[in-house]
Amino acid sequence: MGYYLTNLRPSKLRSSLKKVSYKLNVEEILINNGYPEKEDINDYLDMIEKKYINGQKIDSLEIKTLNKIKLIVDLNNRQIIQDLINNKVLKIDNCIKIIQEFIANHPDDDKLTLVLAIFDKDVAAAYKYIDKNYKYVTNEQYDIIYGLNMELPPSFDKNREERLKNLDGYDSYYEKENILSYKTSKDIVNFIKLNKRRPDPNNKDEVMLYKTYNNLLSKNSRWFNLISDSLIENGIGLSLEEKIITGKAISNTELKEIYTSVLNNIRDCNKDSFVYSIELKKLKVLKKHNIIDSRESKILNRTINMINSVFADDLNEKQIKVLSESIWSNKDIIPYNLIYYIRNKGITLPKPYISIIAATSKDGINIAHNIYMNDIKQYRDFFKYIESNGNRPEHDDSLSLFMRNYLLNCSGHDRNVYIHALNNLKAPILMEELYIANQLSDNAINNLYNKLLLKKDNDIPFDILEKYCFDSISLRRVDKSTKVRLYDNYTYDTKQSISDEVIDQIKKTIINNPHVDLDFNGELSILSDSDKKEISEFQLDLTAGEFIYSLIQRIKRENNTLDKILSFDETQKLSDIRRLSKKNNKNEDLLNELDSLDKEILFKKNEANISGMIDELINFVKTNKRMPNKSSDDPTEKKIAEDLEIIKNIISEQEYSKILTLARKILLTEKQDSFYDEFVSFIERNERFPTKLSNDPEEIKLAEQYQKDGTKFNLEQKKHITMLQKKYQLNNIALLRKMKGR
Repeated sequence: MGYYLTNLRPSKLRSSLKKVSYKLNVEEILINNGYPEKEDINDYLDMIEKKYINGQKIDSLEIKTLNKIKLIVDLNNRQIIQDLINNKVLKIDNCIKIIQEFIANHPDDDKLTLVLAIFDKDVAAAYKYIDKNYKYVTNEQYDIIYGLNMELPPSFDKNREERLKNLDGYDSYYEKENILSYKTSKDIVNFIKLNKRRPDPNNKDEVMLYKTYNNLLSKNSRWFNLISDSLIENGIGLSLEEKIITGKAISNTELKEIYTSVLNNIRDCNKDSFVYSIELKKLKVLKKHNIIDSRESKILNRTINMINSVFADDLNEKQIKVLSESIWSNKDIIPYNLIYYIRNKGITLPKPYISIIAATSKDGINIAHNIYMNDIKQYRDFFKYIESNGNRPEHDDSLSLFMRNYLLNCSGHDRNVYIHALNNLKAPILMEELYIANQLSDNAINNLYNKLLLKKDNDIPFDILEKYCFDSISLRRVDKSTKVRLYDNYTYDTKQSISDEVIDQIKKTIINNPHVDLDFNGELSILSDSDKKEISEFQLDLTAGEFIYSLIQRIKRENNTLDKILSFDETQKLSDIRRLSKKNNKNEDLLNELDSLDKEILFKKNEANISGMIDELINFVKTNKRMPNKSSDDPTEKKIAEDLEIIKNIISEQEYSKILTLARKILLTEKQDSFYDEFVSFIERNERFPTKLSNDPEEIKLAEQYQKDGTKFNLEQKKHITMLQKKYQLNNIALLRKMKGR
């Protein structure tokens, strides 16, 4: 039942639980957002405490239930429950129990990895939690995890020696970090008390203390509060960064200083003074106090993240590629000074682009040297103009033109912020602006429409905002004389909504001209997303057969596979057609013909190589005792894994299954042979068989594995084992008597 409570969608769960006739338990009631009886909650908490005391695992549903209970019940007298909810070390203990139980129930499985763990939700969650919270793992917990038949999570030290060396006497990285942070913060507090100032970075005796101070500040460590309290006690005012980190009150003047410092730090791109976490906190404060709107916040946030990525040390080839793509897709927000660091990372940008930045940045002082930052500047200049002149700029002024574009492209929230700002300044607001912000009454909308219609009848051109409003209102009106481009002369049916009527008219147009170009960013932008999707799928469905047939002819003509002849847009279109085909079962025959032809050509091109590919796969499995991985850094292994994908695509499922079965058999045989060699080596080395009564864990493991897998040896191996058993029989008996008599 726990599986369904944690995996079903809430709406589905509520619907299912309403149908049952029995009394729901605490978990079912809380997951269903209900309120159990107090006695039932107390009984449930008693049960959880008892489970924990008895060493039983607390599953993910129970933890989830406890987190809901803490919102409605006072847990001050329930220390164990509080510890279970808040204590990461206890949670790690619980995760270890979950993994131990899983391994015990699957003794024949390979070593547990995250890939294998994903088949069990609780185990995967436990594995990830331990990995994510490694700094809280104690030495005792590390030893338990290290001894389990599982692959160590990526964050773990590779062995105990390395861990103990790194911890330098501490029990966990969290303990080490906390104690060292406390000690260093106390050192800084003592320095402030003695010198009545902060450490000086220019004083060689204080440089290390200053770096420690700066490190605590940038990490927003809770120990920094000790330092800030000490500064205040000793009459030293807090800096802007210190106020931001400690959450102290900030004046309007200081907010403007913070905004300027963000822009300056982006412009300067100085790796030594740019502190990523502090810059993000500044943005949060600026947005909270409405110094910047959500649009500007996103732009600045994106720029800060870009700078931080470029500043990152030791980027591998894959990270550089991702960063390069990110830079190019966001090229308009890169400050010019960042080009220096980009070049040092080996990330190439087109020369014309670099020269454009160089030409527009001038002396590097003005940050508004790119499109986005220029938008921010114009947005501010628009309101500064109103503040200075008491009125709006002229209709054809560049600021007015900019604001019309801005309103068409910004979010609904930002449109409301814009209207609110104009109201605060007591500036006139245009009816078009109120309409696009959904703040215009029906009567006012009619008045706006009549005004625009009069303008149209007199051949006076619309600006872009007026055009948008006219098209939008036209769709909402029932006036038969109104004509809106693609859906001219529609008839009004009182049983049909205007939206449905418009869609029907567009569909008629598509039927008459299946390849008509639909401009969803222009005249059809006022349709809802669901309407746009319906129309797009209708057009795609009409043209799908023709498109697939043209691909079949191309494949035959060019004698090449789909992945080689299709452009990105064509690949996307074919994918959409396949998705639609699953819904309505149309074009299936054509798609099957296309796929068969594609597979046939792929087979012909690789027929000569298939045998060699299979041989390489078998050799790899024999040598490495595992299947190849496409994500490997080894080019040979990567190629073998990719070849396996090619084989899968060009032969039947039955034949492919035979190849995999063969590889797995070889894998099992190799593992068995490896165990056999190890087992025989032990016997010949010690002149006796391994025993489970030994103190040596490796010997115990060998004895247990022989008990489990000894029957899997081949006939020749079994004969050899029998011979060894006879040879060392007396030694085995003597050893067993000795160990039992201990």
